[in-house]
Amino acid sequence: MIDRSVVDQVRQRTDLVELVGQYMPLRRAGMNWIARCPFHEERTPSFNVNAERGFYFCFGCKASGDALKFYEQIEGVNFVEALRALAEKAGVELPETRDPERIAEDRRQRDLGERLASACELAAAYYERCLVDAPYSELARDVLAERGIAEEVTARFRLGYAPARWDGLAEHLKAQKVSPADAELAGLLMPGRNGGWYDRFRHRLMFPVVDRAGRVVAFSGRVLPVTEDMPEGLVPEDAGKYINSPETPLYKKSELLYGLGSARTTMRQKAEAILVEGNFDVVQMHQHGFTETVAPLGTSFTEAQARLLRRFAENVVLLFDGDEAGRKATAAAYSVCAEVGLAARVGVLPAKMDPDSYLRSADPEFGLEGMTQILHGAPSLVEWLISTSRTRLRDAVPQRIAALRIIAPAIAAVRDIGERRAYISQAVHTLHLDESVVEGDRAGEPPSARAADGVHRAEVHAPEGPGGPRRALPLRRRSPGDGPQGPGRHRRLGALVPAAPRGARARRAEYPRR
Repeated sequence: MIDRSVVDQVRQRTDLVELVGQYMPLRRAGMNWIARCPFHEERTPSFNVNAERGFYFCFGCKASGDALKFYEQIEGVNFVEALRALAEKAGVELPETRDPERIAEDRRQRDLGERLASACELAAAYYERCLVDAPYSELARDVLAERGIAEEVTARFRLGYAPARWDGLAEHLKAQKVSPADAELAGLLMPGRNGGWYDRFRHRLMFPVVDRAGRVVAFSGRVLPVTEDMPEGLVPEDAGKYINSPETPLYKKSELLYGLGSARTTMRQKAEAILVEGNFDVVQMHQHGFTETVAPLGTSFTEAQARLLRRFAENVVLLFDGDEAGRKATAAAYSVCAEVGLAARVGVLPAKMDPDSYLRSADPEFGLEGMTQILHGAPSLVEWLISTSRTRLRDAVPQRIAALRIIAPAIAAVRDIGERRAYISQAVHTLHLDESVVEGDRAGEPPSARAADGVHRAEVHAPEGPGGPRRALPLRRRSPGDGPQGPGRHRRLGALVPAAPRGARARRAEYPRR
């Protein structure tokens, strides 16, 4: 049993405002700090933190407690696990109460993590120095100059250069007494066919990746022009534009975001994040003052990344490339954002442009002023989906129904009833459909017709010809249980916009578990 005095010591040494601020944006309100509650869904802040008493209380869901209770709820751990985590942060030694084997294993994992992080930090510092004076480093500096990246921004993001050598980093780490096995496990070196190790990154512009604690845990290396006098095979001809660190004990690419270390402060202050696709997009956005910008790490936007964003911001602007791939990535993001309670908007870029090229454009309508207008005028994600459906719309009814099937799940994810009904009206106006199609309203269809052939009919007001009569199209054959409360309602078009998102209660219970 843990001594009560030790528990009190952990409470006293833990700054509750600082702890809560690591998970969500707080703002001062008199003697307290307030935010939207992370434990239930709300539109206005009702979560209060009293720094003097070290106590929090939500007037909405009545969640309350001290730093230990908050950590339990937000991380989904038990009291002992919360105590250990906060004691380590506060520098309080706890009496060992666990199994000796578990203690030894935890210590081994912690020591390994520290060694790998140290190796990554040494590599980052090495690449930074090489950007200044290593042979061929002018090719990396030329790329930065071409994109107008200032020295201050280069330093802020710790951009570097992996030299045009097979073993430049390997030799450096060896001189620093870093185990080559650790360097390999950290994703920095690779084993040679005839023994020894060689550098994973060679002749690349380097982008360090930091974790939530600000540690360098991985790298992304961008291809550079190759000269004839470089060693043969140093840069394979089929090498991709980017080479990224493999997943390691420190680095899970689906759980981190590039630029988070530089963006987290602004995200907390604005309660908003901007999500772009590429490394240079992040760097260019920060250089132009949009310092709340981050990017996924070579993956589609994941729920884990959305949860990470939700710790710092309440809203996100999706600013993906203005091509078909970017549009698909944007459309796919609605469910991820809805799952974690992120209000998403869409910044619409011109075709074939990304944030980097848009900000560097000489066109007077683009650049900083144009980007500011794009962000300020960004429609909600649902509005954007409805709007883009119009550009691909054909008069044929099946195409309109297909567009509705894409839009409807996003409308269903909107929790506010009034907002959801507004989107329904906008969707049916855009697609030239009757509102009964979206809401599953069968008013006007005789009961005998509904029961006669088991076909659910929703009225799509489409003329058969110029001035011709409107007709009701059978959308699909009903199956057992398709009554007003039956399970089949989830398969009707109308059920795509239910009264509340499916599983909302379960998500509310799971939301604190990060």
